Parts: sequence; C-alpha cells; structure tokens
Amino acid sequence: MLRGFSGAEKLSYSQDVRRCVRDHGSLSLHTLVGCPPNLFYEISRVLAAGKANLMGDLPLEQFKQVLDEAERFFRSWDPEQVIYPTGHEEWKHVAEAYRHACLLRVMRFPDPFAISCDDPRIKVSVSAILDVGASVPRDSVFYKRLLFPMFLAGADTLSPHQMHYANWCISGIKHATGFQHPALTKVLARVWDERQTSPRSLTSVSWMEFVSFPVLCAAYIGQTLFTSLDSTNANTDIWLRRHVPSC
Repeated sequence: MLRGFSGAEKLSYSQDVRRCVRDHGSLSLHTLVGCPPNLFYEISRVLAAGKANLMGDLPLEQFKQVLDEAERFFRSWDPEQVIYPTGHEEWKHVAEAYRHACLLRVMRFPDPFAISCDDPRIKVSVSAILDVGASVPRDSVFYKRLLFPMFLAGADTLSPHQMHYANWCISGIKHATGFQHPALTKVLARVWDERQTSPRSLTSVSWMEFVSFPVLCAAYIGQTLFTSLDSTNANTDIWLRRHVPSC
C-alpha cells in the first residue's frame, strides 16, 4: 500500500485484476487488511488515471473529472451497505478509516502540495481516522488493520498532539504484530522532521516525496530497485527518462 499510494506510476495491477478483486476476492482482501473491495476498486481507478495522466495518456481536465467523481463516491459511501466478513462491529470502524485514507490520497492529486494540511477537508479526514483508533480497543485483532490509515493521518497533520497520538497507535500495532514496518516508520519520521525545518511546513509536506524514485534510487541501487517499481520494464523506463535521467 505504501508503494502503490506513493505514486501513480507504481500501480501495476490491470483493470481485470482490480475487477476480479472487487467482484470475487472480497473476503480475502477485506479480511486481510480491512479495506472493503469497492473502496479498493475506486481508489485503484484513481491511481490508474493518475498513471495515465503522468504518462501523457489522460489530459489533466479529464483526470480532474475522475478525481471529482471519486471524491463524491468516497464522501457518500455508506458503511452500512457493505457485507462484512463477520458480524463484528469493528469492521465498520476500520472501513471508515480506509474511506478517509482514500479521501486523503484523492485530495493530494494532481499536485500533492496544492492543499494545506490546515485545509478543513484534510483535517476532517485526519480526525476521523484518529477517532477510529480511539474506537477500536488496542488489544483487538482489528487494531492492526489500522496501520496504513494511521500512517496517512500522521503524515497529513500539523498538530503535535495528533502526530503523537498517531505515533502511539502505530507503536501499539508494531508491538502487537512484532513487525517494525521500517519503510513506513522511516517515511513518517522524515515527514515530521521536514515539518520542523522546512519553510513549506506551514502549508504541506508531501510524504510521497520520500517514497519517490530519486529517493529510492539513492538508497536501493541494484536489482531490488527495479523490481520494487512496477512489473513492466516499459513503465520503469518511462519513469527513468522523465524523472531521473542521471540516475
């Protein structure tokens, strides 16, 4: 999720695969991460459009139409209309966190710096995700499914107490799972450090900048780099030529 959300150029699943997940893979996807399949499908449609726009295949105005449609979908989405893997109420809480995680990503297109973290729409979604963290008991098996929404909330807030709470929640998930999630932790730390030192910190610091190809290029030269980008050499070559010709 970190890789896929960080840049539309990294999306590697075809439309057929995404439809299959939406229509036939609901229980496995939903059970694993807590994200309802129709939310997955809609945000993947946005990422696919972002990729097409980046490659010059989708005009900006048409891309903005996709974004507007997606935002309306996520804002009107009703968790009560979803079939959940079991009858546990926590599924709805986790689904709500993913709904707002998707909204945070949609609002960062096409320019991740265009909207301030102080924008009311950003603040509402950040608060909603953090509220879910307070609604699900830390010892619940559902709590670990909040990792990625918590990361997005922490990356998109300017509030020190919200940063602290997001970090506290993520630390609880690390302890519960026994996995330290080093990539996610490193990116979040760099975003928060940038907020303390950058003159742009009062508007926005895009966490996607720290998962971009140039950053990865400096850190992961070699075969691992190329397999982490995309499943097709063509997409990798396009990204290299456009963004890091000297890499």
